Amino acid sequence: MRYGLEGIAQWDGRITRAVGNPHEVAQRDELANATRDGNWQRVLTILSPRDQRNWVNAVRLDGKKRYAPLHQAAWHGAPTDIVQGLLEYGAWRTLRNSAGERPADIAAARGHHHLARILEPEVKHHVPGDVLTDLQRNLYALFSGVSIDVV
Repeated sequence: MRYGLEGIAQWDGRITRAVGNPHEVAQRDELANATRDGNWQRVLTILSPRDQRNWVNAVRLDGKKRYAPLHQAAWHGAPTDIVQGLLEYGAWRTLRNSAGERPADIAAARGHHHLARILEPEVKHHVPGDVLTDLQRNLYALFSGVSIDVV
């Protein structure tokens, strides 16, 4: 069965340096360094091949802050065309870093008001917070292999 997910950006979960091949690890480090440094042309060049676009939501391997490229763009106050490019590659506005911040939260805290509208998530279907919390808890349990009681 095909689900048509080929063009959808993915989150790579908690992939570590130890499980990646050395070439891919080096490329991921280059992407993380380019986003950290605000080198947007390099970031877009790294992400431009179709098979690399799934890295648009990737964070530094074994990193503590869990900043994806869109978080870094928000932190730096990148131009809106750069942010739009990341979004077109599939960057998630709702992806949270280790502090629980979305890119919109980071941009607001740093005074990058020109990014407020473009980074604000587009709510397609409202889901109550308690439902999302339960879904997240159950999904985490599924991935962790832990059995929980579903209410």
